[in-house]
Amino acid sequence: MFTPTTCLSCNHLNNYDNLKLVKTELDNNQANQFELEKTQESYWTVIVITSTSRESSYAFYSVLRQRQRYGLINKNTTILTVDDSAEKLGSGGATLNALLRAAEQLSAKAGYSMVNSNVLQQAKILILHTGRTFPYDSCHRLMATLPIRFSSNCPWLWTNLDLLLHDFNSMVVENETFYDQKIPGDSDIHAFATMENVDYASKHGTYKLNNNNIITDILYRAPIAELNKIAVDNKVPIVSSIVYFSPNFGEKLLGFHSMPPLDGCTYEGLDSGSKPNQLSLYFDFLMAACSDVTYDRYLAFNHQNEDQNKQSKAFLWTQLNEKTKLTCGILPESSFCYIESDWLEYKQNLFENIHSKRSDIEWNQITHSLIQTNCLTSKNSIIINSIVQKKSVFDQNVVIQDSIIGNNIHIGENCFIKGVDLSQEPSRIFIPSNIILQRTILSLKTGNTSSSHLDVYTILGTIDNVDRSFRHEQFTILNMSWTTFSQQTKINESDLWPDIYTNSPDKCTLFNAKLYPIFNFALELTLTQSLLWLCQGQSGGFIQQWKSSMRLSLEEILNYTNIRQELQRRRDLYHIILREKIIEILLDKINNQSYLPLLKQTIFDGYSHQLLKTLDTACLEYSKNIKILSKLFSAIANALAYMAGENAGLRSGPYLNKDWLHALVLLENQHNLQAVQHLIRQRHLWLDRPDLLIRAARHYDGATQTLIKQAVLTCRQRCNNVIKSIDDKKLIREVLVECSARLDLSGGWTDTPPVCYEHGGHVVNVGILLNNKRPVGARALLDHTNQFVTFVLKGNEFGETEDKRYILKSLTDFQDYNQPHIPCALLKTCCIFTGIIDLTTDETFEQQLKKHFLATNGLILEAWSNIPYGSGLGTSSILAGAILLALWHLLGVDLVTNDMIIHGVLVVEQMMTTGGGWQDQLGGLLPGFKLGMSRPQLPLHVEWKELQVSNETMNRFDERLILLYTGQTRLARNLLQCVLRNWYSGSITMKNLFDDLEKNAMVASEAIERGDITQVGQCMSIYWKQKLMVAPGAEPETCRRLIDLLTPYISGCTLAGAGGGGFLTALAKTSEDALKCKELIQNANIPHVSYFEAKIDRVGPNIKIN
Repeated sequence: MFTPTTCLSCNHLNNYDNLKLVKTELDNNQANQFELEKTQESYWTVIVITSTSRESSYAFYSVLRQRQRYGLINKNTTILTVDDSAEKLGSGGATLNALLRAAEQLSAKAGYSMVNSNVLQQAKILILHTGRTFPYDSCHRLMATLPIRFSSNCPWLWTNLDLLLHDFNSMVVENETFYDQKIPGDSDIHAFATMENVDYASKHGTYKLNNNNIITDILYRAPIAELNKIAVDNKVPIVSSIVYFSPNFGEKLLGFHSMPPLDGCTYEGLDSGSKPNQLSLYFDFLMAACSDVTYDRYLAFNHQNEDQNKQSKAFLWTQLNEKTKLTCGILPESSFCYIESDWLEYKQNLFENIHSKRSDIEWNQITHSLIQTNCLTSKNSIIINSIVQKKSVFDQNVVIQDSIIGNNIHIGENCFIKGVDLSQEPSRIFIPSNIILQRTILSLKTGNTSSSHLDVYTILGTIDNVDRSFRHEQFTILNMSWTTFSQQTKINESDLWPDIYTNSPDKCTLFNAKLYPIFNFALELTLTQSLLWLCQGQSGGFIQQWKSSMRLSLEEILNYTNIRQELQRRRDLYHIILREKIIEILLDKINNQSYLPLLKQTIFDGYSHQLLKTLDTACLEYSKNIKILSKLFSAIANALAYMAGENAGLRSGPYLNKDWLHALVLLENQHNLQAVQHLIRQRHLWLDRPDLLIRAARHYDGATQTLIKQAVLTCRQRCNNVIKSIDDKKLIREVLVECSARLDLSGGWTDTPPVCYEHGGHVVNVGILLNNKRPVGARALLDHTNQFVTFVLKGNEFGETEDKRYILKSLTDFQDYNQPHIPCALLKTCCIFTGIIDLTTDETFEQQLKKHFLATNGLILEAWSNIPYGSGLGTSSILAGAILLALWHLLGVDLVTNDMIIHGVLVVEQMMTTGGGWQDQLGGLLPGFKLGMSRPQLPLHVEWKELQVSNETMNRFDERLILLYTGQTRLARNLLQCVLRNWYSGSITMKNLFDDLEKNAMVASEAIERGDITQVGQCMSIYWKQKLMVAPGAEPETCRRLIDLLTPYISGCTLAGAGGGGFLTALAKTSEDALKCKELIQNANIPHVSYFEAKIDRVGPNIKIN
């Protein structure tokens, strides 16, 4: 396999700074919106980041490991962070040192006891150089946060490092190709470049190429006139900091690590006593391989005059000149820019970054921030990872990062505020225009081993150049000339440069000026006392406080920055905002966004307990709001499940453990506040094991279901009727009810609580006879032989063929009614709902039966369904309706209305905890075609209209209707729980999907009334695709095979109900095609598939009263 060692240099020349590289036009398949934990087929074997200090090396290692957990770095990649073994190794020395460390790791993994260069032949190594400190981010320009949102699955704050890692993940060299560019097979070194304007190139480095794309020279800050000689359309190939080393050259380079004086570039040489050696990757290594560079010019391009450097260059010239093929590839449709130390250029990069042209990222001026009401923020402001409190005012072109801006803070135009907390300032603060204000955490040694941590503020002017000598005529400090600044503040040269000014005044810069107070023994300095007075025109009494304070320069502050703690502080603020955003999504203050990626991020980053506390606080505050409390409970359940991890067990499961049961009882009785408190106490006892966490999640799901039940029970008022007083002469002895099955044609899932009362629902369905029979029924009759309740579950040809009889002799036998897997749970629930059995009174079982059926009578209740189990035809809900009709008529209810029965089934299913919707009973208990609907409101109210359809249309529908049993079943309950969790996530995709389901239902209803059977079929196929989006994986292979078989002859089809098996419904293009489909099925001989005759039920339930 072709194996590269790739080097990306972010600071490879004296004044070259970090880079950003992007292909401005990405194909759709290249716009990689990866999922967390995505596994890539091709990945970097080793990723190495070089840094200038051990402290920053630790910090970057922590960041890389975090990104690996996110999935941004492949889990099989070895991560290394290498600090320079000595100060200022240069990009060339750091490359050699990094390559040595990578080779050591790979050699050890391969079982070698010494470094073996052969390991490079099978390795893909990415080396990222961080370079020097950056005045606008104490954690380095690599960690500078960008105002972007990559995708909903990657909600963390994206930095320059993240974009580099993401882009280089898709650039792993395979088959001698990198970034869609073919690398010449005989190249030792292949540099990549972009074509940039000569004006821009004159400030940086340029490759000079011959006709064969061989680099003949490297020009550094060449005059425009010289660049024009090689320009094409005013553009030249700029040094883009990406260099590829072939495997063989990588081995050769690795061999230099033990050769003096180059051994001084590596930790191994320094540990052996060699002198540190500073070398440039471009002007010491690459330039030695350029064919047009003479030896004298090569030596003359020397940033040092030491003999060691001259010896190093002589060695490299001997080893590389005329022995190394150095080529260049031009990256098409790409752009390149340096992240400069000049603020105005860096700011321009924030507002108009080359990445903003990409199609795979969203460039937002306000990114992951909370801006409270009554804040005046300019449209041209950029706010990243910050909290802006009330009554703050921002003028034009303000940039805020990682900060908390308190009340009554006024920030002038063109300011850059980073890392500050102005929420605790005692009085109103005005930050003048054109000011850069930053805060960072310092680690200062206080002894041999201990260190103290201080918060330090720094301040700069936006036109200040920190590297410019203070003797330069354009030198500024806080946007003022030296003379103006000194006169205004009473600060002199010896105050700022006490150790430099006398002997080396030309070396005095703003970078090394001791301008920033970090400590004062006499008082705790406020921001105004320490810094803001410097740019406000009056020294007042502040000058004495300033002079008596311990002060550091910007250079010292950046070198002493505790990067790990500073990154941690940003992360803490990020998660404070993240938790608040989760709450805002759950409270519907933020629309069209799912909280799940944010919640996952919180768990990944170890903030789960803070998240639970935030959610608990919200639960206590909104305990009276059923809708909001349901969402909060669901969010807690999700959090617990993510905390448990993948190996804790199935998410769905029982939730009636005795330790949690009291909370559910409290919710049943609408004591929500006490229930929330009990849930919190109980959860604290279940957090120490994954299996307990997943069980706790199930109980919060149960609490959610209980609240949904309470919401649905608001419709109970629509089915309350007074039972007739017992009159022996009018006593009904027996009631028989037979009902049709239900075919859902469009809109299903929108009838399911809580969707039906939060979003609203529209469903089109039809009642059907199977083989000319009503397949679902119940019979209720008085029993003269005993005073018990007898349940009979009738057998059928599709499951249990024998009848099963259950005799219930006490109230205790009814107490498990809410456990749907218990035999006769539905029948028990119906008896409780109709009032025959009351588990809340002191009346005995015998007294309750006597009250309803006289002393000499018991009750026999039979139920049956001649439909295969898991059919998708709404059997359980229709059966519940049949039982209620039978019991209500037996009890002598004055008037049993359709409204009563539709809402009564809803109540029964919630009592039984199966949580069904309203469309099944609407389809099977009412005749013909119906359009059912519910509004987004509580109390829940289901409405419907019977569609006006001609007999001719019904006949054509019957002739074309195809109903096949697929032989596969699926229990819809666990599926329902998953869908409800997705609904509560707040996903815009889910909301749009439910919108589309409703729209399709309206189109189908209009087509039915027009008699357009073809369009009805088309709506059914659209409906099936929508079902698969609601519940992915609901199409088994057998079902797909059936659909493919029928497709040439049908207008459309859908699997009944939730899918996953059961019945397949289709509408043939013609009645002749329907016959062909029947013949195809019979000849296909697909196991367990059977054909059912189906016709519209034009009458409704058959009720016989004796």
